[in-house]
Amino acid sequence: YRDLRIIDFGCAREVPKGSTSVNIGMTGTLEYMSPEVLNCQDASYPADMWGIGCITYQLLSGGMSPFFDNRSRFRTMEKIIDCNYSLLHDTLRNVSEEGLNFVSLILKPEANERMTADQCLSHKWIRKNVHDDTSTVERRSPSPRRQIRHSVHNYPSSLMRPFVKPPVPIS
Repeated sequence: YRDLRIIDFGCAREVPKGSTSVNIGMTGTLEYMSPEVLNCQDASYPADMWGIGCITYQLLSGGMSPFFDNRSRFRTMEKIIDCNYSLLHDTLRNVSEEGLNFVSLILKPEANERMTADQCLSHKWIRKNVHDDTSTVERRSPSPRRQIRHSVHNYPSSLMRPFVKPPVPIS
């Protein structure tokens, strides 16, 4: 399967209307925390993009975290704050320049310098590797009820709503 599911939204917070950020404190899984969240600043959409960059790095490297330091959590935190990671690691040797460029444009220390979701979707590497699969929703959802219950259309502020067709009601 080409599908990827991102889970563990236990500390997710809805951004209030009229705002672009929310205070979550230093909450989340350390290896995916953006520098601003690690510094207890407000989380915003760029903090989510940071997480996408970490996940992309892991997928391209075969599971290696860009900032993990097995000596201590404090060293991992230091690497995140300094944005100290390498695209020259041996596990990335077969990754295209476009793929490495994609990661480098998301894992930026300054939140306002990271690609947005729209910019990511327009990036050459993504556009080159996108496949139209109109049956994806049906294939992912073994139960028709599950399809409706977990639909982005049940969440009033979902960012994915413009990209997903509404589910067909079950009779």
